[in-house]
Amino acid sequence: MSNAPRSARLEERAAKLRQKELQRQLKEMTKLNEQQRARLEVEAFENELEVLLSVHKQSSEPIDWKSLAVALPPHAPAFSSRNHLRSFVSAALMNRQQQNQDQLLQQAWSTDESAYRAACVKYEQEYAEWARWKSLGEKILVGDPAAFFEAVTEFSSFGEIANLGAALEFKAHDSKRVECVLAVNGQSTIPSETKTLTSAGKLSVKAMPKARFHEIYQDYVCGCCLRIGREILSLLPVEVVLVTITVASVDSSSGHPVDLPVLSVLLDRQTMGSLNFESLDTSDSMGNFNCRGDVRISKKTGGFVPVVPHTFVDMDTVGHDAPDLDLLVGKISLIRAALRKVFKLSKSRSKDTTPISNQSPA
Repeated sequence: MSNAPRSARLEERAAKLRQKELQRQLKEMTKLNEQQRARLEVEAFENELEVLLSVHKQSSEPIDWKSLAVALPPHAPAFSSRNHLRSFVSAALMNRQQQNQDQLLQQAWSTDESAYRAACVKYEQEYAEWARWKSLGEKILVGDPAAFFEAVTEFSSFGEIANLGAALEFKAHDSKRVECVLAVNGQSTIPSETKTLTSAGKLSVKAMPKARFHEIYQDYVCGCCLRIGREILSLLPVEVVLVTITVASVDSSSGHPVDLPVLSVLLDRQTMGSLNFESLDTSDSMGNFNCRGDVRISKKTGGFVPVVPHTFVDMDTVGHDAPDLDLLVGKISLIRAALRKVFKLSKSRSKDTTPISNQSPA
């Protein structure tokens, strides 16, 4: 009996085994790719939260406005005939012909002139830059509000906050106090879902628990508040930064969109300088300052609980001179005198009043 059919069956069986092995490897690769994709999605989710919750940990380097204000101007360039002199000495030593020598000297002179013109252009640029920084430094040191605004708009590092969907308004009150209003995105800033890996390495997507969602949003808003304070205090020689945070909301009485203030904080330099921003809890850190609001969500309406923002009158209690005591005593004396006068007047009127008789007229 021929072995051909048996050999064919063996080849067919080997092919099937090979096919099963390839299918198994393909399945493993697909499974591995799914796990890799799942891992990348979880890492992206965790990184997004990390960016939101670590915005307060960075700050620009302080600017030394005093050094800029007293800095000396750059040195003006001096014309140098270095190349011309070198060519002249070389020609004398080499005993070149007159025509060739004159041509080389002219080329060397042109090279010296070109270098001088380039140095002059560079000097003019450096001088303009020096003059600008010196002028701005002098204005900053005397508390010029326009200079404060220029410094914040041109040299501050609020790009990261802007990328997170925030808009900033700035106003200088005086040489020691400035105000910032930061409009942040609403609850859409925070992911609405959580992403984790199962024990089998698969992606698990669940709705973000409300308590966790509000906790993250609160920490994010407070972190933005601290970041604004750090940037302003690094950039300007002020003592207090009033930061008010607003969120986009809807006025229930009119149905129109409004910017709802949810947090208003007086950030003073001394307290800010004592904080460890790497390890603090941003929400808890608000207890170190004169703070209104805690970015709470109303259980009844589901919207943010608004606050009455601080004003500069509040700031007078932080790091500034107390009101004049004599003036305060005088005002109190005037109020007491007025109250005493009103009391005596009412008392005298009660004595002069004739009581109504209960007797019937005759």
